[in-house]
Amino acid sequence: MLPIRGTINAVCESFKTEIDVCEAEFEKTLRKPNNNQTETGVSTTTFVLVSVFCTIILALLLFFIYQRKIRREMASDLQNQVNLQLSKYFSLTGVKK
Repeated sequence: MLPIRGTINAVCESFKTEIDVCEAEFEKTLRKPNNNQTETGVSTTTFVLVSVFCTIILALLLFFIYQRKIRREMASDLQNQVNLQLSKYFSLTGVKK
């Protein structure tokens, strides 16, 4: 048994001149989105690829921001340790700043 759309198409193709019902059905078929497309006309594959790409870009951006923050904290800690050791050294030698 043919699907309903196939049956309607077969009946419409048998007429020499198109009738209104066939034109309406043809327009409905054209307006109906493809199974692989969303309502906006973007294919699901494209949507997934763009989503994955944006997620990767966001992850890289967050990684570089985190790396920069850690680098600054390490530099600050190193400077504090150097200052602490210098103050201990100067207190032992009796030199005033």
